[in-house]
Amino acid sequence: MVNKLTPGRFTSLMMGIWFLAIATGNKLAGGMSSLYPDPSNPVHPHLFSLEIDSLYTYFMVFVGFSGVAAIMLFLLMGVGFIFGSIVKSDAMIPLLINLFGFPQMLLSGTFFPIDVFPKWLQQICNLLPLTQFNNAIRKISFEGLSIADCWKEIGILGIWMAVTYIILVRVLRWE
Repeated sequence: MVNKLTPGRFTSLMMGIWFLAIATGNKLAGGMSSLYPDPSNPVHPHLFSLEIDSLYTYFMVFVGFSGVAAIMLFLLMGVGFIFGSIVKSDAMIPLLINLFGFPQMLLSGTFFPIDVFPKWLQQICNLLPLTQFNNAIRKISFEGLSIADCWKEIGILGIWMAVTYIILVRVLRWE
């Protein structure tokens, strides 16, 4: 199917990407299945520092990841629609996305701890959506908390989403 939809000169490249995607999916599935808890084994698998001791924990970790990721996806989708609506040419969209995303990557605690920044900057960092996403994922993966225990992070992401979609309603043009 993939080779019938691509131009002839890209067929081999697309088939290579297809096989790489299949191999990556199989590797991820194998990694996830290795976390499956065995009741007869007293040693339980660990995801980061969280002990997966029951099927409930196994299931809820992935439900929490998926829920928080879906919230962030809808937020970023709205931001993308806003950028797509306000630009004059398609070449400007990557610039705006980088202007939105790059400061968050640096200030959200993804690469550097927020504690090293001055207090005034830490307060700004704690309002960024990527910071809240990172904190929620860390609570779920490292502390074993549920998505309900991440209510503060989900709330701030919800506020960002509401503001984003209010702006989107104002600027969206259908052409």
